[in-house]
Amino acid sequence: MTPAALLLLALRQGVLLANPPSAPTCMERQRIELSRPPPPGGREICIRPGVLTGLLFDVPVSVDLQDEVRFEEILRSGRGIGVIPPPDLIPGERLRLTVRFSSEREPSSVTFPLVFHPGAVTRQVDVFHDDRSRDALVREVEEEHAKNQRLREENQSLREQLQRPLGLRQLILGGALDPNGIQVRVLLAPTHEPFDEPLSILSGVSYRAADQVAVDLVLRNNGTERWTLSAVALREDTGDPLRNVDFVQPPPLEPQGIQHLFVEGTLARNASLGALSLSIEDEEGRTITLPPIPLPGREDHLDDRVRAH
Repeated sequence: MTPAALLLLALRQGVLLANPPSAPTCMERQRIELSRPPPPGGREICIRPGVLTGLLFDVPVSVDLQDEVRFEEILRSGRGIGVIPPPDLIPGERLRLTVRFSSEREPSSVTFPLVFHPGAVTRQVDVFHDDRSRDALVREVEEEHAKNQRLREENQSLREQLQRPLGLRQLILGGALDPNGIQVRVLLAPTHEPFDEPLSILSGVSYRAADQVAVDLVLRNNGTERWTLSAVALREDTGDPLRNVDFVQPPPLEPQGIQHLFVEGTLARNASLGALSLSIEDEEGRTITLPPIPLPGREDHLDDRVRAH
């Protein structure tokens, strides 16, 4: 340290010792409302070297800090600032923190004295620039809380509705049913034939109602590795993909295991579709296209292995 710096430090210490600071009231978390008159001692903020003190404002601000280069750490954001004071801070020393507000409300700026008092520190300061009364703010918070509660209840109600099975009313009003109703075709597979494919269809049912089709299949894993379904694709016998394809996620299919797979999709209304092509993909990227699945109203066979019954 240079002689000039030592002299300045000695003079500063002498002034502080000659005028010892009064003991402040320092809280670990401090609330400052700018719409209220400041306390007799001013709006002091207690700081201590090595300890982070953060100020959070209810509106966007810009902050100027006296002797900023001396601070050990400064963290800025649009609505706040966090500081770790200089390590050479002297007890009783004051540094100015000046805040300028972007809103048109008064005050347009305010200065907070940052004061080092040994053994006392404020870690969090919440500064409110809003000039509304405390009662008005409390009412606003209560109204916002009530609104959030209503939204949570509505969200829960919607979740419960989505979890319920669709009734005939929803199907009819949604246009999923026409005068032909829901047509069903049961599929059976002969079990005495050898299983050459990794997955095979043991049995199933296909459905059609207006422009909606679905298949409920019983699959068998003929391989030695488990299958965990990740994606499905339904296509017409012309190769065109169906719209709005969805499926019920089944658990992993263990080797030699059996499980159901339900898949549905949307096709063009009045389409003369006779069979579906179903491709399934697992999480390892393996893809299998199952034999064509006949829909109700046609006498097509499932690759001579799945028959309509």
